[in-house]
Amino acid sequence: MFFNTNKEVGEELKISNLKAFNQEDAIMDIFVDRENIKLTPSDVWTVYCSEFKEAPLTSIRRAITSLTSKGYLIKTGSMRKGLYGKLEHCWKKKIS
Repeated sequence: MFFNTNKEVGEELKISNLKAFNQEDAIMDIFVDRENIKLTPSDVWTVYCSEFKEAPLTSIRRAITSLTSKGYLIKTGSMRKGLYGKLEHCWKKKIS
């Protein structure tokens, strides 16, 4: 889901929505491929950038939040250091 905080309209909004959807699909694939592994947003960002394309860490966090809200991912109680040396929560794929 694209959060239209900058008030895009028309074709620009359609493109942004499509990019967000594709990014969520890619991130979901990362979790599916690592079903039994807890991942931080930094972990996901590292894999995403190596397997797909460069993206801001904030976009990865947004997609993880959206996938969590949709019920596909679970935020665990575990935390690990991320890219900037700060603790980050870990997520995992929700078992169906």
